Amino acid sequence: MLRCLEGKITGFESGGKRLRLGEDKIRVGRDLREALAWEGVVGVQCRVWVRETRKGLKLVWVIPLEPCVRPSRAMVCMGKSCRKRGAGKTVTALEDAGLAVKCVKCLDRCGEGPNVVLLPGKVLVTDVRGVRSRE
Repeated sequence: MLRCLEGKITGFESGGKRLRLGEDKIRVGRDLREALAWEGVVGVQCRVWVRETRKGLKLVWVIPLEPCVRPSRAMVCMGKSCRKRGAGKTVTALEDAGLAVKCVKCLDRCGEGPNVVLLPGKVLVTDVRGVRSRE
């Protein structure tokens, strides 16, 4: 059954697999998670449609109710395993997409890397293997 919730998206948790909307924690698929991070919905009042499943709520649709703030900066993990998984190419792709990139020593999620934190909003996106321009 579909349900409509409304509130401010306060962030992601569990490595970005769950979206926080007030007290609710909503499961989010990887592709949708990256799209939401790129569009800058963290901190924005939204209406969300969720499906109730045995594992909890799963995100179906998001409608921002106020302007989103797209990311302008990114921090990229340059830990050993993130570098092995292509963090260097990720840095280049993010710079080509127009973001100011800062390389950091580690974001403590190297098993899921390469990892990127998009700013503003501090949204962690894991397993970033390539970035396509969203123009």
